[in-house]
Amino acid sequence: MSASIEGLAGHDSWKDRFVRETQSVTILSSLSLAVIVPVLLIAQTLDPELVMIAFSLMFFLGALLAAVAAWLIRSKRNSQNLSLWDVAGGLVITGCAASVLAEPDQAAQLFEHLFERRSTSQ
Repeated sequence: MSASIEGLAGHDSWKDRFVRETQSVTILSSLSLAVIVPVLLIAQTLDPELVMIAFSLMFFLGALLAAVAAWLIRSKRNSQNLSLWDVAGGLVITGCAASVLAEPDQAAQLFEHLFERRSTSQ
């Protein structure tokens, strides 16, 4: 009798699995929303030729924030589950892809555009 109880204690209940699954969906949804909102704002406010380089910068900055957060909370780098290190790596890869699609001179144009807008608003 006690062996069967110990055997059941080692298995996750359906409630524990449900909580883990909904936690993953919640995290994925919040990360998706955190990426989609700035992407839409960038696409609406910038000239079309500056959008890809702006996306690149946004993804690199997001990767930096995710890596700093992972370092601060001492997230495991080699875990079986998705970690902030994985998110940071994915953002770096996406930033690299966006920068490949942009022209090199567009980075200078983007900074000129941003600083020009700031100086005219003051």
